[in-house]
Amino acid sequence: MELRNLRHFMVVAEEMNFTRAAERLQIAQPALTRSIHNLEEELQVLLFDRSKRQIALTPAGQGFLKQAYLIFADVEAAIQIARQFDQGKLGYLAIGFTGAAIYSVLPQIVHTYQERFPEVEVVLHELSMREQVTALSEHRLDIGFAVAPSLVENLAYERLLECSMVVVLPETHPLASRARVALAELAKEPWIWFPRKLNPHYHDQNTRLCQQAGFEPRIVQETAHPHIMASLVAAGLGVAMMSAWTQSLKREGIVFKPLLEPSWSVDLQMMRRKQETSPLIAAFTSLAREISSKFHPDA
Repeated sequence: MELRNLRHFMVVAEEMNFTRAAERLQIAQPALTRSIHNLEEELQVLLFDRSKRQIALTPAGQGFLKQAYLIFADVEAAIQIARQFDQGKLGYLAIGFTGAAIYSVLPQIVHTYQERFPEVEVVLHELSMREQVTALSEHRLDIGFAVAPSLVENLAYERLLECSMVVVLPETHPLASRARVALAELAKEPWIWFPRKLNPHYHDQNTRLCQQAGFEPRIVQETAHPHIMASLVAAGLGVAMMSAWTQSLKREGIVFKPLLEPSWSVDLQMMRRKQETSPLIAAFTSLAREISSKFHPDA
Protein backbone atom coordinates (compact mmCIF):
# COMPACT_ATOMS: atom_id res chain seq x y z
CA MET A 1 0.00 0.00 0.00
CA GLU A 2 1.36 3.39 -1.02
CA LEU A 3 1.19 6.23 1.50
CA ARG A 4 0.29 8.53 -1.37
CA ASN A 5 -2.96 6.66 -2.02
CA LEU A 6 -3.69 6.65 1.69
CA ARG A 7 -3.14 10.40 1.86
CA HIS A 8 -5.45 10.90 -1.13
CA PHE A 9 -8.18 8.89 0.61
CA MET A 10 -7.88 10.97 3.77
CA VAL A 11 -8.23 14.27 1.90
CA VAL A 12 -11.24 13.07 -0.09
CA ALA A 13 -12.83 11.88 3.16
CA GLU A 14 -12.24 15.30 4.73
CA GLU A 15 -13.56 17.26 1.74
CA MET A 16 -16.29 14.80 0.68
CA ASN A 17 -15.75 16.18 -2.80
CA PHE A 18 -13.32 14.92 -5.46
CA THR A 19 -12.96 18.31 -7.12
CA ARG A 20 -12.05 20.16 -3.91
CA ALA A 21 -9.79 17.30 -2.80
CA ALA A 22 -7.92 17.36 -6.13
CA GLU A 23 -7.41 21.13 -5.82
CA ARG A 24 -6.13 20.74 -2.26
CA LEU A 25 -3.74 17.97 -3.30
CA GLN A 26 -2.76 19.91 -6.43
CA ILE A 27 -3.35 16.96 -8.75
CA ALA A 28 -5.77 16.34 -11.60
CA GLN A 29 -9.16 14.96 -10.62
CA PRO A 30 -8.88 11.88 -12.92
CA ALA A 31 -5.58 10.99 -11.23
CA LEU A 32 -7.21 11.30 -7.81
CA THR A 33 -10.14 9.12 -8.91
CA ARG A 34 -7.69 6.44 -10.14
CA SER A 35 -5.77 6.62 -6.84
CA ILE A 36 -8.93 5.96 -4.79
CA HIS A 37 -10.00 3.21 -7.18
CA ASN A 38 -6.59 1.52 -6.87
CA LEU A 39 -6.81 1.69 -3.08
CA GLU A 40 -10.29 0.12 -3.08
CA GLU A 41 -9.04 -2.59 -5.44
CA GLU A 42 -6.14 -3.33 -3.12
CA LEU A 43 -8.38 -3.45 -0.03
CA GLN A 44 -11.18 -5.25 -1.93
CA VAL A 45 -13.77 -2.98 -0.30
CA LEU A 46 -15.66 0.17 -1.30
CA LEU A 47 -14.54 3.15 0.77
CA PHE A 48 -17.02 5.67 -0.65
CA ASP A 49 -20.73 5.42 -1.50
CA ARG A 50 -21.02 7.14 -4.90
CA SER A 51 -24.70 6.26 -5.49
CA LYS A 52 -25.92 9.69 -4.47
CA ARG A 53 -25.04 13.20 -5.57
CA GLN A 54 -22.95 13.73 -2.40
CA ILE A 55 -20.36 11.05 -1.81
CA ALA A 56 -20.22 9.47 1.64
CA LEU A 57 -17.95 7.09 3.49
CA THR A 58 -19.11 3.49 3.68
CA PRO A 59 -18.89 1.75 7.08
CA ALA A 60 -15.63 0.19 5.81
CA GLY A 61 -14.41 3.66 4.81
CA GLN A 62 -15.25 5.09 8.24
CA GLY A 63 -13.29 2.37 10.02
CA PHE A 64 -10.40 2.66 7.58
CA LEU A 65 -10.21 6.46 8.02
CA LYS A 66 -9.63 6.11 11.78
CA GLN A 67 -6.77 3.71 11.16
CA ALA A 68 -5.36 5.91 8.39
CA TYR A 69 -4.97 8.80 10.83
CA LEU A 70 -3.14 6.49 13.25
CA ILE A 71 -0.86 5.27 10.45
CA PHE A 72 0.08 8.82 9.46
CA ALA A 73 0.69 9.75 13.10
CA ASP A 74 3.06 6.79 13.38
CA VAL A 75 4.79 7.78 10.14
CA GLU A 76 5.28 11.33 11.39
CA ALA A 77 6.64 10.03 14.70
CA ALA A 78 9.02 7.75 12.80
CA ILE A 79 10.21 10.69 10.71
CA GLN A 80 10.91 12.75 13.82
CA ILE A 81 12.76 9.86 15.47
CA ALA A 82 14.88 9.35 12.33
CA ARG A 83 15.76 13.04 12.28
CA GLN A 84 16.68 12.97 15.97
CA PHE A 85 18.96 9.99 15.37
CA ASP A 86 20.53 11.78 12.41
CA GLN A 87 21.13 14.88 14.54
CA GLY A 88 22.62 12.87 17.40
CA LYS A 89 19.73 13.69 19.74
CA LEU A 90 18.40 10.18 20.27
CA GLY A 91 20.03 6.78 20.73
CA TYR A 92 22.44 4.83 22.93
CA LEU A 93 26.09 5.42 23.79
CA ALA A 94 28.40 2.93 25.52
CA ILE A 95 31.34 4.72 27.15
CA GLY A 96 34.37 2.92 28.56
CA PHE A 97 36.64 4.43 31.20
CA THR A 98 39.53 3.68 33.51
CA GLY A 99 39.85 4.99 37.07
CA ALA A 100 41.87 8.07 36.16
CA ALA A 101 39.17 9.22 33.72
CA ILE A 102 36.40 9.05 36.32
CA TYR A 103 38.51 11.16 38.70
CA SER A 104 39.18 13.79 36.05
CA VAL A 105 36.86 15.31 33.45
CA LEU A 106 34.59 12.42 32.43
CA PRO A 107 31.80 12.93 35.02
CA GLN A 108 31.46 16.57 33.95
CA ILE A 109 31.34 15.59 30.28
CA VAL A 110 28.63 12.99 30.85
CA HIS A 111 26.57 15.33 33.07
CA THR A 112 26.65 18.15 30.51
CA TYR A 113 25.95 15.77 27.63
CA GLN A 114 22.85 14.36 29.31
CA GLU A 115 21.61 17.87 30.03
CA ARG A 116 21.92 18.75 26.33
CA PHE A 117 20.76 15.39 24.95
CA PRO A 118 18.32 13.96 27.51
CA GLU A 119 16.90 11.42 25.05
CA VAL A 120 20.26 9.68 24.57
CA GLU A 121 20.93 6.80 26.94
CA VAL A 122 24.55 6.86 28.16
CA VAL A 123 25.91 3.71 29.81
CA LEU A 124 29.33 3.78 31.48
CA HIS A 125 31.55 0.70 31.65
CA GLU A 126 34.64 0.56 33.85
CA LEU A 127 37.18 -1.35 31.76
CA SER A 128 40.93 -1.61 31.56
CA MET A 129 42.68 0.03 28.63
CA ARG A 130 43.10 -3.32 26.87
CA GLU A 131 39.45 -4.26 27.46
CA GLN A 132 38.36 -0.93 25.97
CA VAL A 133 40.49 -1.44 22.86
CA THR A 134 38.93 -4.87 22.31
CA ALA A 135 35.38 -3.62 22.95
CA LEU A 136 35.84 -0.68 20.58
CA SER A 137 37.15 -2.96 17.84
CA GLU A 138 34.18 -5.30 18.32
CA HIS A 139 31.66 -2.40 18.32
CA ARG A 140 30.57 -3.17 21.89
CA LEU A 141 31.85 0.26 22.95
CA ASP A 142 31.43 3.62 21.22
CA ILE A 143 34.03 5.77 22.99
CA GLY A 144 36.79 4.99 25.46
CA PHE A 145 38.74 7.04 27.99
CA ALA A 146 42.10 5.80 29.25
CA VAL A 147 45.41 7.06 30.59
CA ALA A 148 48.47 6.49 28.39
CA PRO A 149 46.82 3.92 26.11
CA SER A 150 48.77 1.68 23.77
CA LEU A 151 48.18 2.73 20.17
CA VAL A 152 46.12 0.41 17.95
CA GLU A 153 45.92 0.93 14.20
CA ASN A 154 42.14 0.82 13.76
CA LEU A 155 41.44 3.38 16.51
CA ALA A 156 41.73 7.16 16.60
CA TYR A 157 43.19 8.79 19.71
CA GLU A 158 42.77 12.33 21.00
CA ARG A 159 44.53 13.80 24.02
CA LEU A 160 42.10 15.71 26.19
CA LEU A 161 44.12 16.47 29.33
CA GLU A 162 47.46 15.90 30.97
CA CYS A 163 48.62 15.99 34.55
CA SER A 164 51.66 15.08 36.64
CA MET A 165 52.22 12.10 38.92
CA VAL A 166 52.08 12.37 42.71
CA VAL A 167 53.07 9.98 45.48
CA VAL A 168 50.50 8.83 48.02
CA LEU A 169 51.68 8.35 51.61
CA PRO A 170 50.01 7.38 54.88
CA GLU A 171 49.30 10.55 56.84
CA THR A 172 51.58 9.18 59.60
CA HIS A 173 54.53 8.76 57.24
CA PRO A 174 57.69 10.72 58.24
CA LEU A 175 57.58 12.58 54.90
CA ALA A 176 53.89 13.45 55.13
CA SER A 177 54.59 17.02 56.26
CA ARG A 178 56.85 17.78 53.31
CA ALA A 179 55.60 20.03 50.53
CA ARG A 180 57.35 17.83 47.95
CA VAL A 181 58.98 14.43 48.11
CA ALA A 182 61.98 13.03 46.23
CA LEU A 183 61.41 9.52 44.90
CA ALA A 184 64.85 8.44 46.14
CA GLU A 185 63.62 9.01 49.71
CA LEU A 186 61.05 6.25 49.13
CA ALA A 187 63.52 3.70 47.76
CA LYS A 188 63.12 1.32 50.71
CA GLU A 189 59.34 1.61 50.96
CA PRO A 190 56.93 -1.17 49.93
CA TRP A 191 54.91 -0.05 46.90
CA ILE A 192 51.30 -0.52 45.84
CA TRP A 193 51.60 -0.77 42.05
CA PHE A 194 49.51 -0.78 38.88
CA PRO A 195 49.36 -4.20 37.10
CA ARG A 196 51.46 -4.24 33.95
CA LYS A 197 49.08 -6.56 32.06
CA LEU A 198 46.33 -3.91 32.09
CA ASN A 199 48.41 -1.02 30.73
CA PRO A 200 52.09 -1.78 30.03
CA HIS A 201 52.97 1.80 29.08
CA TYR A 202 51.58 3.30 32.30
CA HIS A 203 53.27 0.62 34.42
CA ASP A 204 56.62 0.96 32.65
CA GLN A 205 56.69 4.75 32.85
CA ASN A 206 56.23 4.68 36.61
CA THR A 207 58.86 1.95 36.96
CA ARG A 208 61.26 4.02 34.87
CA LEU A 209 60.79 7.01 37.19
CA CYS A 210 61.93 4.90 40.12
CA GLN A 211 64.87 3.52 38.15
CA GLN A 212 65.95 7.05 37.28
CA ALA A 213 65.84 7.82 41.01
CA GLY A 214 68.24 4.93 41.59
CA PHE A 215 66.06 2.04 42.73
CA GLU A 216 63.68 -0.73 41.68
CA PRO A 217 60.28 -0.45 43.39
CA ARG A 218 59.59 -3.27 45.86
CA ILE A 219 56.04 -4.13 44.85
CA VAL A 220 53.95 -5.79 47.57
CA GLN A 221 50.44 -5.34 46.17
CA GLU A 222 48.91 -4.60 42.77
CA THR A 223 45.57 -3.03 41.91
CA ALA A 224 44.16 -1.05 39.01
CA HIS A 225 41.61 0.79 41.15
CA PRO A 226 42.69 4.15 42.63
CA HIS A 227 40.26 3.92 45.56
CA ILE A 228 41.60 0.48 46.49
CA MET A 229 45.17 1.72 46.12
CA ALA A 230 44.38 4.66 48.40
CA SER A 231 42.79 2.34 50.99
CA LEU A 232 45.84 0.06 51.02
CA VAL A 233 48.10 3.09 51.56
CA ALA A 234 45.83 4.35 54.35
CA ALA A 235 46.11 0.92 55.99
CA GLY A 236 49.90 1.29 56.04
CA LEU A 237 50.63 -1.48 53.55
CA GLY A 238 52.83 0.70 51.38
CA VAL A 239 53.11 3.89 49.34
CA ALA A 240 51.82 4.50 45.83
CA MET A 241 52.18 6.67 42.76
CA MET A 242 49.05 8.01 41.03
CA SER A 243 47.97 10.76 38.69
CA ALA A 244 47.27 14.10 40.36
CA TRP A 245 43.60 13.77 39.32
CA THR A 246 43.08 11.14 42.03
CA GLN A 247 43.52 13.80 44.71
CA SER A 248 39.77 14.30 44.34
CA LEU A 249 39.40 11.02 46.28
CA LYS A 250 39.66 12.98 49.58
CA ARG A 251 40.44 9.71 51.39
CA GLU A 252 41.14 9.97 55.13
CA GLY A 253 44.46 8.63 56.32
CA ILE A 254 46.51 9.55 53.23
CA VAL A 255 48.30 12.57 51.79
CA PHE A 256 49.23 13.36 48.18
CA LYS A 257 52.66 14.85 47.55
CA PRO A 258 54.12 16.28 44.34
CA LEU A 259 57.49 14.92 43.29
CA LEU A 260 60.68 16.99 43.56
CA GLU A 261 62.10 15.55 40.35
CA PRO A 262 60.42 16.01 36.98
CA SER A 263 57.92 13.26 36.22
CA TRP A 264 56.19 12.20 33.06
CA SER A 265 52.86 13.80 32.20
CA VAL A 266 49.90 11.48 32.23
CA ASP A 267 47.68 11.87 29.17
CA LEU A 268 43.95 11.28 29.31
CA GLN A 269 43.11 9.99 25.84
CA MET A 270 39.73 9.68 24.18
CA MET A 271 39.52 6.67 21.86
CA ARG A 272 37.09 5.86 19.07
CA ARG A 273 37.01 3.91 15.83
CA LYS A 274 38.54 5.52 12.76
CA GLN A 275 36.10 6.74 10.07
CA GLU A 276 33.32 6.74 12.65
CA THR A 277 30.25 8.48 11.17
CA SER A 278 27.74 8.24 14.03
CA PRO A 279 26.25 11.69 14.84
CA LEU A 280 25.86 10.53 18.46
CA ILE A 281 29.59 9.91 18.77
CA ALA A 282 30.42 13.13 16.92
CA ALA A 283 28.28 15.18 19.34
CA PHE A 284 29.79 13.49 22.40
CA THR A 285 33.40 13.88 21.27
CA SER A 286 32.81 17.52 20.35
CA LEU A 287 31.42 18.20 23.83
CA ALA A 288 34.33 16.28 25.41
CA ARG A 289 36.77 18.66 23.70
CA GLU A 290 34.75 21.68 24.81
CA ILE A 291 34.56 20.62 28.46
CA SER A 292 38.19 19.47 28.62
CA SER A 293 39.46 22.80 27.30
CA LYS A 294 37.85 24.52 30.31
CA PHE A 295 38.49 21.82 32.90
CA HIS A 296 39.95 22.80 36.28
CA PRO A 297 40.18 19.89 38.77
CA ASP A 298 39.55 22.10 41.79
CA ALA A 299 36.56 23.92 40.30
